[in-house]
Amino acid sequence: MKISRKNLDGNFEQWRDWHVIVISKPLYGMSALDFYARVLHGADTETIEGFAALVNETDKTQTLYPKAPVSSIPERYFQFMDQTNLIVHLNDFWRNMKEFVDLNRATIHAKKILVDIHRDGSPVPDFFLTAVERSLAEYLAEGEVDEIVLLS
Repeated sequence: MKISRKNLDGNFEQWRDWHVIVISKPLYGMSALDFYARVLHGADTETIEGFAALVNETDKTQTLYPKAPVSSIPERYFQFMDQTNLIVHLNDFWRNMKEFVDLNRATIHAKKILVDIHRDGSPVPDFFLTAVERSLAEYLAEGEVDEIVLLS
């Protein structure tokens, strides 16, 4: 399995055939969830808003598959975090990444995965990207996924 990082470049069409992991921020026209689910794959706004609410209320990774090749983790990781609780947040984040692996094994079966956990136009903190790399490398079996790209 190849895991790499790539800078956000605005060429989103290249990811159309990839399964995308985003954060559950449903803002119309202003979030990765809205863009990948609605713009690239035609999900309606009501579906996206309900999906984001479900993820954030249950604090569990969920997927829109097969309606759209998009899965989402709770938004809370990217809101204000107390530095003293960073280890707790990262352990929970790690759990959510394992939940994605379980969803992929059970129903999605994606071979190419894009991780775009941008909250806005700012770079994603390196510790989150490192946590994604390590958790997916640990949880995914050999040959289960061909390629993972993390947008930084």
